[in-house]
Amino acid sequence: MNRDGRAADIFERAGDFFTTSLMGENTPALQELSVESYRALVAGVPVADQALAARTGSSVATVASLLARHPASTIERDASGAIIAFNGLSQKPTAHRFEVDGRALYVWCVFDALFLPQVLTKTAKLATNCPMTGEEIEVAIVIDRVDRVEPTGIVMSMVAPERQACRDDLRGAFCNRVSFFRDRNVFARATDGRADVAALDVEEALSLACRRNRLRYPDLVLPSAPRKT
Repeated sequence: MNRDGRAADIFERAGDFFTTSLMGENTPALQELSVESYRALVAGVPVADQALAARTGSSVATVASLLARHPASTIERDASGAIIAFNGLSQKPTAHRFEVDGRALYVWCVFDALFLPQVLTKTAKLATNCPMTGEEIEVAIVIDRVDRVEPTGIVMSMVAPERQACRDDLRGAFCNRVSFFRDRNVFARATDGRADVAALDVEEALSLACRRNRLRYPDLVLPSAPRKT
């Protein structure tokens, strides 16, 4: 990788942030609940606390307590109290369509689409649009490997997350600022030399996503896809 100084700094600061995410703690129970919440949402139906209790072998009270440690901005529930979005994966439409097993889901930002396939142990496809040109962008990920990118040459904007701002408003402080741009020139026009955002190519962005998973789930074993020969 040939990151410039600004990108390298943001890359490292983001990695530090992912170690404990937004909660300031990262117990095995929180790690397991996070993974199982994502995997339950993929079924496409709202996820009740009772369902997460069954998936984790915990009591409903324990699940409720663990979920309560998450900032309110990271979980969205329906009128019945069931979870419909969790830390980036959503059953509610957003600007970023995320297809898994032929089922249409959504993500809060394009970075979510890069780390989630490994958590889900799935192949997934992201469909989004360049916020400047409107051009459609598709990225297919096989667990932790880039399978296909259309068009080539895209870059992802990345900001260094600020913990308290993200706790207060994860989507406003982070997600809404992370997009795929058609190329570096378009990114440069959009950001106009701002020092708080950098461009990562797809492989760099996926590397950060995999690092996020290693730091976020140190007590769990996540899979890797076979490498192409």
